Amino acid sequence: MTGKAIARTALWAVLYALLGFIAGVSAVGVAVGTQDVAVGLVARAVLVALVVFLVSLLVARRSGLALPWAAGAATIGYLLNPMAWDGRAFIAQMWFPPGPGALLVDLVFWVGLAGVVLYLARRRDAVPR
Repeated sequence: MTGKAIARTALWAVLYALLGFIAGVSAVGVAVGTQDVAVGLVARAVLVALVVFLVSLLVARRSGLALPWAAGAATIGYLLNPMAWDGRAFIAQMWFPPGPGALLVDLVFWVGLAGVVLYLARRRDAVPR
């Protein structure tokens, strides 16, 4: 199972990274279009939260990965996203300048949201009906 779990984790991590990057670039487009950085930051927070929520829901329902592997996919996905490398991937830039501190804050929020969604989706699926 470990080889399959590693492959599945890698695939889901790439999906997190790719869609998170697309959401971030889309938010840059919103900021440029409105000529308002604050609007772009809010758009990025909303789009990325939606991406993390939906991908985590898919992982919980379709991947067959244990919770630690699924959370690892979210963590690796965050770290693979080029916007994360200086802390511009999620919401930290609203309060912190880009850099290592913002990277860690974004990572905590990204993995925290993914973990909550993964846990709740698994818990819901485990309840007999």
